[in-house]
Amino acid sequence: MSFCETIYTNCDECFSYKTNQCQIISIITDLTEGNTYYLHLLDKFENHYVVETTIGVGGELIIDPANFDKKLFIKSNGKLEFWLSTDETGQNYDVPITIDDKIYNCIIVTFNE
Repeated sequence: MSFCETIYTNCDECFSYKTNQCQIISIITDLTEGNTYYLHLLDKFENHYVVETTIGVGGELIIDPANFDKKLFIKSNGKLEFWLSTDETGQNYDVPITIDDKIYNCIIVTFNE
């Protein structure tokens, strides 16, 4: 069972983002520039990956495929689920992400052809 289905019964709490395969993802948030968090990725096989990320200018959250296995960022792998936390285990989903004045707990990325 995926993160969204396990943790959030209402997946509207996840921001949906569609992009081209293998592209850097840039999302403007309300997060404070310079703050560092753990960025978690859960794939369709429930493999969990984690990297540190620092929020950029203007609250920019960057998800760079170069920080993960690039083969994850293709359409055939289905959706990827991301969330931020203050601990590496990801057990604390304690960093809400505000995008366009709406609060989300995670980001679901899907890919174009």
